[in-house]
Amino acid sequence: MKERPILFKADMAQAIIDGTKIQTRRIVKPKDGWLCPYGLPGDRLWVRETWCVGNIYDSIKPSKLWTGNDDESLAVDYKANEKRIWSKSDQGKWRPSIFMPRWASRIDLEITNVCIELVQDISQDAICKEGIWNSSPEYRSELCVWRDCVSAIHKIRIKYFKILWDSINAKRGYGWDTNPFVWVLEFKKI
Repeated sequence: MKERPILFKADMAQAIIDGTKIQTRRIVKPKDGWLCPYGLPGDRLWVRETWCVGNIYDSIKPSKLWTGNDDESLAVDYKANEKRIWSKSDQGKWRPSIFMPRWASRIDLEITNVCIELVQDISQDAICKEGIWNSSPEYRSELCVWRDCVSAIHKIRIKYFKILWDSINAKRGYGWDTNPFVWVLEFKKI
């Protein structure tokens, strides 16, 4: 079993916590050589998300924050939290997910399935597994309006998944319209 980090936006981290996100899609890059860089079933992922500690630590690099002593652990807050542990006056700066050290991660995942597909081949079931319900109030309200029309719901789900996909990947040249190959990682929270 191997363990690797994986980045998630705050709303997707919350969807994992809520149990509505059990799948993610990541770009297949030529250097991957058809070998998944995230792992295989049974391997584990630890989630990196936007985080902070108290403002007295703002000048300290994330790699220097941890002393290794359990009795001196730091209180970590996460952008995905609805309630903040820090008051506005004490909250430190938000730190990007890419700089989250392993000790600050609160979400561990086990990969249950890995496959490759084109991003536009996503099914209705898979869109639901992607957790987009949490990502957009507009999506939820539009679904409620069309709840009795199956074909409209399909179009709405695709529309909002496309918006989510492009918000993350279009600026890197992997937008929905380019229809890239993706790793489909299914996981369970542990």
